[in-house]
Amino acid sequence: MSFPDLEISEKTKQSLNVLNTVRAYNRRLILEALKRKSITSVSVVYDGYGDSGGITDFEVNGGKGEADLTDKVVSQVVEPLAATVFDEELTLKDLIESLAMELVESDHGGWENNEGGSGTVTFDTQAMQVRVEHVENYLSHEEYTHIY
Repeated sequence: MSFPDLEISEKTKQSLNVLNTVRAYNRRLILEALKRKSITSVSVVYDGYGDSGGITDFEVNGGKGEADLTDKVVSQVVEPLAATVFDEELTLKDLIESLAMELVESDHGGWENNEGGSGTVTFDTQAMQVRVEHVENYLSHEEYTHIY
């Protein structure tokens, strides 16, 4: 989404740069850890509506399945207001879930509100990428008036 007439402060630009750098670091950390364990992909399925939602399914392809995701990793976390970065130790599964929902929220903020939305976030070690497939639900009305 682009807003060409919107002025963005230098501090906001710096915060966004820090956030994007941390996301890239965590994405690479996850994909490399999965690849070392011979996991070809991990899919995180989410769904929500009516102001609540979350992860509904988690699928691991290759390796030893979810058993491979219990290792601890040191990820990076951004404190948004100060744009400071600190390390946090999580299981690989917790980091995958956290980054998946952060990526959904970054482009589809409020996805769980009203009629909601759903989708799948796939961590693909063969392509070394994360793919977000998102569906937004909405209610549609068509009104007609006829005078004879």
